[in-house]
Amino acid sequence: MNMVIVGGGQCGARAAHALRLNGWDGAITLIGDETRLPYERPPLSKGVLLGECDASQCEIYGDAFYREHAIEVMRGATVREVDRSAKIARLADGRDIAYSRLLLATGAAPRTLTVPGHALSGVHTLRTDIEANRIARDLRPGRRIVVIGAGFIGLEVTASAIRKGCDVTVLEAAPRALMRAVPARVSELIVDMHRAMGVDVRFDVGIERLIGEGHVGGVVLSDG
Repeated sequence: MNMVIVGGGQCGARAAHALRLNGWDGAITLIGDETRLPYERPPLSKGVLLGECDASQCEIYGDAFYREHAIEVMRGATVREVDRSAKIARLADGRDIAYSRLLLATGAAPRTLTVPGHALSGVHTLRTDIEANRIARDLRPGRRIVVIGAGFIGLEVTASAIRKGCDVTVLEAAPRALMRAVPARVSELIVDMHRAMGVDVRFDVGIERLIGEGHVGGVVLSDG
């Protein structure tokens, strides 16, 4: 009996622990495409960007935990296909992992821009510790930073950038911030806090393209 968990994040690690706590005595294989042990992601937009901690300090459990609970952690492994009839998870490197039960705990991927200029150097997304470290290197006093998206992560990155001495503009396509997450009044209070810190927050704006010679140097809005 092998429980295969696809996704080496917080959900996958906690699920593996819960299985052992609740009596699963078969094998457990945790498959993740990152090279480090599962870690918590919320600090990436706060403590990691500010240099107050690194991802190794955010790991949910250490190596000893997985050894003691007989949980195999496959790092840097990507599941390419699941054959449900054969009960096999096929990895990108050609290996097959047989399972008796399968849990998909892959989480979400950031939406990426597809406008012209999206591949310029200096354009970042944030989901992993590697990406957080890249962004942190760009957050230097006096730098002009544009954050596209006024969701939780966008606004947390904004607050961190302000603390690092950056000049920040937030661009949001919706009529207000955190539209899918909180009531309008809460959104207003959060935006007011950011504006009080000097953030230029703009709503109902679209992105036409990113401009720059090799490295991003500006954002052209759909209104010109």
